[in-house]
Amino acid sequence: IKIWVIISIILLVIIFTAFIRTVNFLRKEKKVTLEKMDFVKNMIHEYKTPLATINMATDMLLSDSQNIHNKQLIRYLNIIKQENTRLRQLVEKLMGMTIIDRAELELSKEETDIRNLINQAIQSLTLQIEQLEAQIHTDFSATNHILYADTIHITHVLSNIIENSLKYTQKAPEITIKTFNESQSMIRIDVCDNGPGIPTEEQRVLESGTETPLEHSSGLGLWFAYWLIHYVGGD
Repeated sequence: IKIWVIISIILLVIIFTAFIRTVNFLRKEKKVTLEKMDFVKNMIHEYKTPLATINMATDMLLSDSQNIHNKQLIRYLNIIKQENTRLRQLVEKLMGMTIIDRAELELSKEETDIRNLINQAIQSLTLQIEQLEAQIHTDFSATNHILYADTIHITHVLSNIIENSLKYTQKAPEITIKTFNESQSMIRIDVCDNGPGIPTEEQRVLESGTETPLEHSSGLGLWFAYWLIHYVGGD
């Protein structure tokens, strides 16, 4: 009997020690996560001042009477202003959420036409498209293009995917964006390009969902696009 008592006590000590170590480990992990969250929030906050400065400078150039007749300059300034406005809206949204914790993202949904969002995303990348002499084709085959979604985040996702196609294509980029309805309530968007595609390792990280962009050191871009689409119920 004494032997069993001693063994039981030893086992209890081992279990208790393991429990204490686990609790301490989780506390350290939580502290690291909070530090990462603070870093992201501080980084986002630092974007607000330069974005406000860009907006003010763009307004001044647009209102300058000497620039009124320069149509190309006005066009580029309007693109800068549009993109700056989109970035400022995105920063405001990011300030109110924690990128690491998926549950904290709040979406502001409204009825919109997905064709408008696709065209806005393409227009926002006009300068890159022209510099790379890229060709972008659209095929809006869907019979229903109305979507109930957060327009700011969806436009950001579309812009990010198209920008990735432009960035990682070695030769002159050729991108085709197609829409069609898989069902009456679902719109499918295909973005095809003549690039090398996403590396297998990156696909594995995205699909597993086990790493955040900070842990994988891959930035917010594609990870955020992939996660957001799934967050709103897409695939």
